Amino acid sequence: MAQASKKQPQYPNVELPSFYTRVGVQVSSLISRGLNLAYEIEAALPSSIGYPQVDPSGSTDPLAPLPSPLDRLGTSPTPHPLESPTQIQRVVAQPPPLAVEPQNAEQTSWAMVWLHRGLHKYQHKDYGGAKDNFKQALQKQPTLGAAYNGLGGVLYQLGEFLEAIVVYHQALDHTPEKAQIYCNLGSALYQLQDFDEAVLAYEQALHWNSSLQLAYYGLGLAYYQNGSPQVAATAFEQATQLDQTHAESFLGLGVALYALGDLQEAAVASHQAMQLNPRYRQTYLALHRYLYDS
Repeated sequence: MAQASKKQPQYPNVELPSFYTRVGVQVSSLISRGLNLAYEIEAALPSSIGYPQVDPSGSTDPLAPLPSPLDRLGTSPTPHPLESPTQIQRVVAQPPPLAVEPQNAEQTSWAMVWLHRGLHKYQHKDYGGAKDNFKQALQKQPTLGAAYNGLGGVLYQLGEFLEAIVVYHQALDHTPEKAQIYCNLGSALYQLQDFDEAVLAYEQALHWNSSLQLAYYGLGLAYYQNGSPQVAATAFEQATQLDQTHAESFLGLGVALYALGDLQEAAVASHQAMQLNPRYRQTYLALHRYLYDS
């Protein structure tokens, strides 16, 4: 691995969101029946258990980017021709339900009930409720990696990145071959600006799943922020090849190419990002103007 410089270069202040994963959840008939019972149990819990309010202004899409009050990437001390009034947003890889061994069926069934209950609340941004449910799942099955992963996702969304890292490591203790958990770990490390460790996490994710597009995207983000735009461009390029509809990968590629001085290719990549997602129109137009005014 190339030794990355610790000094942060001044690159274009453009929107580079973190990555997220679309993962479907299949619920068996047993778990479906258990979910109904879980509703009844929760209704009987003391009313003093308070859950934080869900932001009513947020998107109803559980996978949509969430504004980050703790974002460390949205400002630059030196103005740049490509600066635009964009707001960097953060999303966490949605915690996927992992496979559970059929041993200890009764305990496992209840653990899965609370797990899916937590995933449901997580998707609806009820992070307090999801946190309680994931902990209940772990009480039933302390080795359930998916519940640790879900708990880590809640902590991430609450801005408790250090705590999320600890929980993701616990998830990996029980499910060490899960690429998605390494991606989540990399995302939390990235938020703490520990870019060297984030690189290691993303590379470990790719070790277990070499076709995981979002790991290449996260790797590009970490290398870019660590002052290695050449390696970042390679990672972003791989991400665009694996998913030609992921606008953020094209945007990252454009920014990395711009940092390398390849303005023509940077404009092409940024144009593709704009075509896939109009929210990047300002970034492309700023680059286009700078290119032809130079």
